[in-house]
Amino acid sequence: MEMLTLTGWRAVNSIESIIMTVRSQIGSTESGGRLDFSATSSGYTEQEAWTAFYRAAETHHWNTKGLGPQMFPKFS
Repeated sequence: MEMLTLTGWRAVNSIESIIMTVRSQIGSTESGGRLDFSATSSGYTEQEAWTAFYRAAETHHWNTKGLGPQMFPKFS
């Protein structure tokens, strides 16, 4: 989503407007950003989430130095 990039970001964007935009894109069949509820996997793991994050960061040239699972303590 361009609004979440450096070139698309506007300081007037509120958290609410961002969430509403993301939500509408996920539900849209035309945006290409939809969820596949038919998948029969065991769930989305933290490792898969970090892999996807780093892939998106590389695509958009984001600085990820120091960002990773070590930032979040694990509670048992």
